[in-house]
Amino acid sequence: MKYFSFSRHQRRPVAFASLLALAVYQYLNPISNFDIHQAVRRKMTQRKQEATSTGYTIYSAVGVPTVCSPNSHLRCIQETPERSDTILFWHIPKSGGTTAKRLYQCMGKKIAAKTHQFAISPSQTINVDTTILPGILQAREMGLVPSRAADMVVTHEVTAAVRYLFNPLNRGRALALFRHPIDRLVSKFYYLQIASWERGYRPHWKNMSLLQWAETEKNGPETNYLVQKLSGKEWEDPVTEADLPTAKQVLRDHVVVGLMDEMQESFRRFNIVMSATTDQGSERNLQERCMKELFHPEELGGMEKVVKNQNEHQTIAPGSHEWLVLARKNYLDMHIYSYIEMLFKEQKDIIDSYQVTEESFIS
Repeated sequence: MKYFSFSRHQRRPVAFASLLALAVYQYLNPISNFDIHQAVRRKMTQRKQEATSTGYTIYSAVGVPTVCSPNSHLRCIQETPERSDTILFWHIPKSGGTTAKRLYQCMGKKIAAKTHQFAISPSQTINVDTTILPGILQAREMGLVPSRAADMVVTHEVTAAVRYLFNPLNRGRALALFRHPIDRLVSKFYYLQIASWERGYRPHWKNMSLLQWAETEKNGPETNYLVQKLSGKEWEDPVTEADLPTAKQVLRDHVVVGLMDEMQESFRRFNIVMSATTDQGSERNLQERCMKELFHPEELGGMEKVVKNQNEHQTIAPGSHEWLVLARKNYLDMHIYSYIEMLFKEQKDIIDSYQVTEESFIS
């Protein structure tokens, strides 16, 4: 086979001819691959700018756009509350949720939640079980949120509640109380041994030590519950470090966080967000009484303290064998809880800027 080669002097006219041919081709075919790539890049940049300026809806797993915008199913932290807002309270098991429901029922708020033995007054409860998916779908068929029949929707299934109950025209205002992951799990272990009224009742746990339960892979403690729920994962889906950014973003942009270790301050903030405080005499007196009943019952001259859904049990020391086993299994929740503690500090100024005076609250 014979190969062709060119001398150095012969290459120049060939190169010139090639460049001339390319120029003619570009003239006759103005839309080249280069132009196409440039057009695509310009379009992508334009869409990114639109997302930033107008809230282009790119939904995460829980139906919350990656840009805080009017297209979200939830209101943004930066938005000033309105009395017409429907509150979405994420009831994290063994994290003060029952206390919150009791407090706001006491304040006269209409709450969508399954009526049970801890309800102050059935008349203050819309009896649809929004803690589970079938009840959430039933509430959607009822038109619960658009009708403004409830002041607060309480749920364990925050992903489903955001997705099915709210929309850009009827956005929710998200609140949640958080507890240290290890304390929450230990409380759950002892509570479900005796709570025969709960769906998760586990009487056989009485025959296990805390360490045995912590080391159990099946029917033992859940792992990384907070990150799983915030990232929209199903119960059986694996949760990894890749889910942390979504979880953090949802919290940062849309959730007013409270801490069980800072319960009084947490409810002070929730009251601001809910516009629960008022200058009207009778309503304000009721709110003050409910807050005192929870935090300062001695000032009410023998009034009973708000009933809490709790079970006295032993605690475990940080660094103990049981503590380390649970921490290792829930390392993502340990990480997100540290982030929540940081948000709790940062959100104070934002919430206090909602143009509601401190005189409206019980300190």
